[in-house]
Amino acid sequence: MSKALLKSLYKKYFSHVLVFVISLILSIALLEFIKSVSNVDPKTFTLASKSKSIVFISMVFALSYYFFQYVDNKFEGFYPWFLSPNRRLFYQGIVFFSFSALFLYGVFVINHFLNDRPGPFVIRDYEVSSFFVSYFFFLVILLYIIAVKSITKLNTYYTEMEDLKQKKANAEYKALQDQLNPHFLFNSLNVLISEIEYDPENAQKFTHKLSDVYRYVLQSQHLEYSTIKAELDFVKAYVFLHQVRLGDVINLEISVPEDLKEARVLPLTLQLLCENAIKHNVINKKHPLEIKVFIEGGYLYLRNNKNARTHEVSMKVGLNNLQKRLELLKAPSLEVEETDLAYQVGVPIFKA
Repeated sequence: MSKALLKSLYKKYFSHVLVFVISLILSIALLEFIKSVSNVDPKTFTLASKSKSIVFISMVFALSYYFFQYVDNKFEGFYPWFLSPNRRLFYQGIVFFSFSALFLYGVFVINHFLNDRPGPFVIRDYEVSSFFVSYFFFLVILLYIIAVKSITKLNTYYTEMEDLKQKKANAEYKALQDQLNPHFLFNSLNVLISEIEYDPENAQKFTHKLSDVYRYVLQSQHLEYSTIKAELDFVKAYVFLHQVRLGDVINLEISVPEDLKEARVLPLTLQLLCENAIKHNVINKKHPLEIKVFIEGGYLYLRNNKNARTHEVSMKVGLNNLQKRLELLKAPSLEVEETDLAYQVGVPIFKA
């Protein structure tokens, strides 16, 4: 028999076998209790009668369990636990308690007729005790069903919520990867036109760098991680394009050991940090932008001097999306440090 078939049979029938075993244990416990509290001659508890009673009571408990399951599933359609827990508990409790009492009384009545005992309203002392003990067992079954269902539902809701969070963060991060500022492309094409006219050799280099930038952006859409080396090559090309457009007013310094360049980070993180630095600062010959990329304490940092544009409020959408992505990966948070003179962001490094 194949493992797949065994697994399928286990998944299909194990719960039913477990219900039968638990019902059997409960029925034996109940019968022993009745025997201990009743005044009936122990000799009347023959093996045959005990066997019949155990089978009968086991069937009662098992059928009750499946009935409770059926009712619980029906109530889930009307009053889901996560929407109306109090109302669900109230109505379902009434149904279960009422059914348990009527069902157990019916069992005792049937038992009276089968054994030629007094009528249904004549109940002996030990039968009263047995009734309440049986009722207790029914409550155990009820509480078990409620507990298992609640835990299962909570796990399902939690899993679905986490899945939705991850999909949302992935979508936002992918949108972040897809969006290389349209103004950047427009400005780059204008610069290229000018360079073709005034400096054809530099225009050729500019075209190659622009191609490298967009090729990397397209490739990164399918990557979960990127090497630090790839990120550094990209940011060099990206900064070069801005240097040609703005003039010699952006200085890029990279201080990353060779042996750490194969470590990984999230794709396009340096582009995001560079774009923020360029976007939110005044850049000219009087106020050049100094960008430094370095590694420290398991983080890849990008630091830039500050000459912030006036009357501009940063929404930090890119950084927030990046932080959400890190949270889903259970990775360390971003390290952000801001002073009057500099702004620094560190992204966690992942081992190669």
